[in-house]
Amino acid sequence: MEEKIVISDQCLSRDEILRYKLGKISSDELRRIEVHIIDCPLCSMAIDEVEETNEKEMRIDFEKVKINIDSKVKKNLHWRAIISSVAAILIIGFVALFNLGSQPINEKLFSEFYEIYPDITLHKRNSNSVNKFNYAMDKYNLEKYNDAIVELNSIPIEERNDTVNFYTGITYLALNDFKNSITVLKKLANKTNSSFYYDTQWYIALANIYLENYDEAKKKLLIISASNSKDYKNKANKLFIKIKDLQ
Repeated sequence: MEEKIVISDQCLSRDEILRYKLGKISSDELRRIEVHIIDCPLCSMAIDEVEETNEKEMRIDFEKVKINIDSKVKKNLHWRAIISSVAAILIIGFVALFNLGSQPINEKLFSEFYEIYPDITLHKRNSNSVNKFNYAMDKYNLEKYNDAIVELNSIPIEERNDTVNFYTGITYLALNDFKNSITVLKKLANKTNSSFYYDTQWYIALANIYLENYDEAKKKLLIISASNSKDYKNKANKLFIKIKDLQ
């Protein structure tokens, strides 16, 4: 096998370079070589660096040139790898920024203001009691919302109170089931004496924003804005400003 100046089927072999330097080459080979070295800086470098002496010395000189070129190729590949990695990172970053910038306003607002509601029933629940609500909340705290919603929905109507209904609605929201979330939370929406009253208005507003029901969301936010709610009043005011011109 003829030794190539670099590992490529298109590059010149040692004998081709030596014959070219010695002028011992056909006219067809000459044209092919001269066309090739126009686009191949490595073969062009090899031809330039092999000194025109006798054939024996040129063969020895060729080995030195090859070592020199191999070293340059490795450095070149190293920098190409670095450049490729940087380019890949930049492309990924650009795509992420593009996706962020192109995110629909309803989804962007929901993501900005939504937080999963904490389990405030822990201190009230008997840890030794085995019932559907306890089991559901254990799953809720583990972020196993599919399991939690199954248990919450299995609780009989006669045992469903504000707490059960609120966490059922909130769990639907965690599952991105916005319509069912609103349906369940509406059961508490007019209970002004419920401890979940303002929480309910807030999460109904967020669900409606995701569904682009901005007028409905505004109504809920105005209820909170007119209140003394420490948890939601400021957030409701900020969110209302962001959606006031949306229809």
